[in-house]
Formats: sequence, C-alpha cells, structure tokens
Amino acid sequence: LPVIALAIVGFIFFLIVVGSNQLVNPFLQQKFNISLSTAGLFTTIWGVGVVGGSALGGYTKNKFGNQKSTVTAVIIALLSITALAFTSNLLLAWVLVPLFGICYGTVQTVYYALSMEYTDPRIAATMFSILMSFTNIGQGVGLGLTGFLSDQVGFANTFIIMGLLNLIILPLLPLIFGRQAQKQKAG
Repeated sequence: LPVIALAIVGFIFFLIVVGSNQLVNPFLQQKFNISLSTAGLFTTIWGVGVVGGSALGGYTKNKFGNQKSTVTAVIIALLSITALAFTSNLLLAWVLVPLFGICYGTVQTVYYALSMEYTDPRIAATMFSILMSFTNIGQGVGLGLTGFLSDQVGFANTFIIMGLLNLIILPLLPLIFGRQAQKQKAG
C-alpha cells in the first residue's frame, strides 16, 4: 500500500508542476506582452530556481526525513504556484518565477529520492520504472488539464486550482509514512 500511495503522489505532484510549468511563459507573454527573448530569460531564472530547489529538496530529506521533506515540497508547491496567480507586475514575476523553479526542483528531488528508497532492491529497476511511469502519466494529464483550464478559466485561476491540488497529497501521506506503512516497508 505505501508504494501504491507513493505512485499516486507522484502522479499528482507531476501533474501539478509540469502542467503549471507549461503555462508560465504564455501567461507572462499575455499579461505583460513580453518578447520571446524575455520569456527565455524567465525560463533561465526558473532553471536556476530548479537547481536551488534540488539542493533544498536533498537537504530537507537528509535533515528532516521523508515525511517532513514531502510536506515541505507540498507547502512550497502550494504557495509558489498559487502566488503565480497574483503576479501583478513584471518585477514581481522576476521573484515568483524562480520561486516556482525552487518548487519544481524540490518536488522532483524529494519524489525521486523517495521512489528510490521505497523500491525493493531485488526488483529496484522495475519498481522505480513503474513509479516513474506514474510521474510521466501525471505530466501528460497535467499538460492537457492546465491547457484546458487556462482556456476555460484563465491563467490566474488555473494557477490557483493547481496550487490547491497539492492539498490532495496530504491525506495520502499516512499511507506512505504511517506506522503500519513503516512496518510493511521494514518487513
């Protein structure tokens, strides 16, 4: 059960972060009428944020453990994605886009580390690839969902919806990290 819950969390995490990521540049281009070269600079600072988020994800997992690092990733994702909806000027975007990059890197690092830890060493490659397939399916669903939502309710409302979707992950955490889940993992 812990591995199934982990697969579902991976599906949701990547649905959210990849789906949201595809909207950042079109949102900024529409809202602020920026050029493609400026959009490229935003992608660059997003990438710097991803590197920082990867370091943060690794640090929180090593320092605070699996559950707290996962909760941290959920909180960062909820706040950073929702904040994108309230980007009122271009100066604020220069702060929020790398913050979203930090979210992206944190989510990826924490999830990949958990996936490696929760795989059975006897069939590690197979289990890990199955867990990664859930993230890939989540990405595909997220791309379609956020495209649809942005057409229907606009970019800002889509960012709010995607940010709030992180809350769906919280009830799954006891299935992964609860006392019974820890016993199953150990034995």
